[in-house]
Amino acid sequence: ASVTAKFAEFRGLANMPAPSFQLGWLQTSVRKTWPQLNSSRRCPQWSVPEVVRIVSERKEEAWPVKTSQLAPTLASFVASLAIFFSAQSPSFANIPGGFKRPDKPPTTNPQALLLEAMPVRDPVLSQIAESLTAMTTEGGGNIRSSVSKGLKGLGPELEKSLQQASSVFTSKRAEILKSIPTTNQDIASEILDSMSTDFSDLQRAVNGRVAWDIVNEQENLLEGVSRLEALLVDKFPYDIPPEYQDRPQLRGRAVVECKLTYKDLGGVQRQGIMLLAVDGYNAPLTSGNFVDNVLHHRYDSVQFERADELILQSAPPKDSQGPSQLPLEIRVKGDQLPVYEATLSDVGRFRDEPALPFSAYGTVGMAHDADDVNLSESQIFFVKSDPVYNPVGLNILDGNYAVFAYVIKGAEFLDLLQQGDSIQSMRVLYGAEKLVNSTPGTA
Repeated sequence: ASVTAKFAEFRGLANMPAPSFQLGWLQTSVRKTWPQLNSSRRCPQWSVPEVVRIVSERKEEAWPVKTSQLAPTLASFVASLAIFFSAQSPSFANIPGGFKRPDKPPTTNPQALLLEAMPVRDPVLSQIAESLTAMTTEGGGNIRSSVSKGLKGLGPELEKSLQQASSVFTSKRAEILKSIPTTNQDIASEILDSMSTDFSDLQRAVNGRVAWDIVNEQENLLEGVSRLEALLVDKFPYDIPPEYQDRPQLRGRAVVECKLTYKDLGGVQRQGIMLLAVDGYNAPLTSGNFVDNVLHHRYDSVQFERADELILQSAPPKDSQGPSQLPLEIRVKGDQLPVYEATLSDVGRFRDEPALPFSAYGTVGMAHDADDVNLSESQIFFVKSDPVYNPVGLNILDGNYAVFAYVIKGAEFLDLLQQGDSIQSMRVLYGAEKLVNSTPGTA
């Protein structure tokens, strides 16, 4: 009742024409009302999914609801944001700085996002990746439902996409190898040989319409493209600010294996494996902190303390002494350096698009303190993107939390994990040599 009373100003909306009610007005009102909402933490929790659905399904500037529904909807919407992001977890107590309607269909394939965020792009490899990505349909922004989250569908022009990718790879293989610096060509040759085998396996899977094998080989090939493009980067693309020079930094990319232990619906203990591609090009400090913790085995046997429709969040790593300084780090597309120690809203850039957005199923972010974005216990969280809960371009995570990795294999386990399940172990498969300033005692 106390929170509902704070929304008297919203009740006047019932008399407004629907087309004149715009998201910008709501954004401004939420900002003005937030300080009051944040001080109240004893109210029952409203359902987030329904109210976020109304946001994600709006048409142009008009809301697709009757004017008589606006007052209770708005009250529920603002109150649910306040209570969901303050009571559920202290790491998610920030209100969004703004929303932006996507200018084009968002990229929701995690490996495609990683390729788009590379500091150096090769046109031939980009062409191969584009055709491979088209082989499957991704959820995230428009496909997934509550039944199919975490799963991929087969694209309508599956064979055509495969033939395009395979043809370019075969005809341009020598050109690809030639573009790689001489010092990296031996590694590149091994990757190209492996990709050649993967293309043959993918063709057999497509011929037999074996969906699981198709997705698996697509992921293998996209990972190969990513590794080849990483070999094109001869040096780290920018200088990290002097005040952060002594911190652990990942100056490139790494792949981390995450072994999981969970109980199925029958209570039987199961195990699973996910692979995380960690991006130090766009979040070197956040990625460096994470990889350093992995090498120290600090995530081993750590439980998941939150598991809901949108978020799977770990408990703090082992031996945590509480929150410590970790600068918030968000690089905007087109910028050379990340924005440090502030949300994009704080610096008036809430409409800008992060290089690593929360648009893929299995996006990995770093949680931070509710009151200080530069304090963190290194708790990681996985976002299970869905248009109902996390509408692309309208979500409240982009620009407020640092994305540093994406799940590139094993994302199907995210929906199976519950509170109390755990990370059995983590290890760096490759890319550990990209970590500099590792803390003492690294295994």
